[in-house]
Amino acid sequence: MATFESDKTCVILLGMGGPDSLDDIKQFLFNIFSDREIIRLPGGSLFQKPFAKLISRLRYKKVQHNYSLIGGSSPLLNWTHSQKDHLEFIISPIHSPFDVFIGMRYFNPTIETAIEQASLAEYNKIIFLPMYPQYCKATTGSTFNEVSRVLKNYPHIKPIFIQDFHSNA
Repeated sequence: MATFESDKTCVILLGMGGPDSLDDIKQFLFNIFSDREIIRLPGGSLFQKPFAKLISRLRYKKVQHNYSLIGGSSPLLNWTHSQKDHLEFIISPIHSPFDVFIGMRYFNPTIETAIEQASLAEYNKIIFLPMYPQYCKATTGSTFNEVSRVLKNYPHIKPIFIQDFHSNA
């Protein structure tokens, strides 16, 4: 049986992410609409990036206005940091060391950055916990596909995927 040192475990909270400022909105929209899990255009991936660029340009002003109404940035990262801090506070006394990292699908900090940080901290078992309460292909599915893509560069990491947590059944 593996000892704790050989199976050092952490959690990565996964979310959609959002722009950090009004200037980040075009890039955020481009990132979303480039994802073929969200919109799958006919003709394969050839048209996806030009389409994403067009949509992000067309939607930018309206989305920028909406974000300006809520303070100029997405609250998702702040909320996720609060969840991270709370989870570490609860679990650290029971299971130390214990870290929680944050990886966002469409903005910073990225899923790739979170996995890299966990690997550098010598975690080799990662629980991937999406902040979407139920499974949906366009949210959890897309996020897990991105995790799987990044994990190809980290063959030593053993992933555990939490599909959903909408009920205790």
